[in-house]
Amino acid sequence: MSPKTLLESLQRTRVWVSIDGDRLRIEGSPTPVQLGCIRSMESEIQTHLREESEAWERSVVEWTAGYVIAMARVYEFDEETATRAAALIRSAGHLRPYRVTREAIEIEVIEGAVMRFKKPPPYACPKYEPLPGVKRCVSYHPSGACMRDDEFMCVEFLRVNRK
Repeated sequence: MSPKTLLESLQRTRVWVSIDGDRLRIEGSPTPVQLGCIRSMESEIQTHLREESEAWERSVVEWTAGYVIAMARVYEFDEETATRAAALIRSAGHLRPYRVTREAIEIEVIEGAVMRFKKPPPYACPKYEPLPGVKRCVSYHPSGACMRDDEFMCVEFLRVNRK
């Protein structure tokens, strides 16, 4: 009998086996025959439970990385930032505390240390200065020109209107 088959049959009789440190933990009321089977296959059961636990952990980490990518897309992060954040989650091999907001993706690297992936600014022009109360730059001319001496055309106008 395989460890998986034994554990499934035990669960049907409301007996659960788990790992507690280096020992098996048995919950419920196993019969003497069930207890003998558990004891005779103890090392195989431990190996099976550890492998299942690791597989479950990997799938949770993979699901979480996918969720972070999806939320980053919802909040309009660029694809590179979303991919880097997901890679950090996957690199640990176990689940880390994380948070995705409109402004940043935060992932706890080690206890108390958080890595923040900030969304790039919405405007590519390093000289952008907003007018009070509006998004338009103080140097923007309605024709798309930049009224600064060191720029001919507005960088944002060119970025948005390129063909």
